[in-house]
Amino acid sequence: SGNPMVNAPGADDNATGTSAALEIARAMKAIDFQPETTVRFVTFAAEEVGLWGAHHYAQSALNEGMNIKLMLNNDMIGHTTQDPDNWSVIMFRYTGSENEVNFAQQVFQQYTNITPVIVPQNSPSSDSYAFWIRGFPPIFFIETEFNPYYHSINDLFIHLNMDYAVETVRATAAIASLINALPDVPEDFVAIDAGNGHELIIEWSPVIASDIEHYEIYVGLSTGNYTETFTTEETTYTLSGLETGVTYYIGLSAVSTQGFSSSIVEITGVP
Repeated sequence: SGNPMVNAPGADDNATGTSAALEIARAMKAIDFQPETTVRFVTFAAEEVGLWGAHHYAQSALNEGMNIKLMLNNDMIGHTTQDPDNWSVIMFRYTGSENEVNFAQQVFQQYTNITPVIVPQNSPSSDSYAFWIRGFPPIFFIETEFNPYYHSINDLFIHLNMDYAVETVRATAAIASLINALPDVPEDFVAIDAGNGHELIIEWSPVIASDIEHYEIYVGLSTGNYTETFTTEETTYTLSGLETGVTYYIGLSAVSTQGFSSSIVEITGVP
């Protein structure tokens, strides 16, 4: 009919993302891979009309108290007209998942021939957003050269480059396989006013893992934007030299002996 609401093949949007999940599952099953953490392969309904499938799943996970270490979202990953030497993929970085993105960037460099282009944007346009707004860290991948046949009857396989798509799939598989190397997020993080107008005492519960080397503390004047970093092996720290009445945004992450960092948990405090 020419009307994509009647007939939309969706080879890139979003058969490429579905194929990524199925192919990684197939490969892991083929070698009897036994992950240390559960890996779930999920496709979400109704993304185009409000992320309804993702919202339902993420809300159910929140209600159940599920511990999701990372949500990897492959959206459209199959279209490029560039030569292999110039291949890249956009990697959206949501606030709070900075360390996961840094980890993913290392994986891309080690296992693929594609360059991740990090975009610091909490994108609401794909299923990852439903997880982020509920406190689960996501990473959102999408092709750098946006498919001109998107949402049309010409979103066909002939307009895709499978060698290009495989690079993002390979990275996603490696990230999913290695994600257990990232420490858990510190819990019970609080800031206590020292009462002298220029100090805050911060405390948290220890991360129960034998390979935690230290904790990183980040301090800034707006959420996610930190200007100072401190390191400690303890589970309490005094921030000094602060201004009275100013709201400070304080982040905290655990760092393993392998050099991997957990997600940053953030609180505010006012001396």
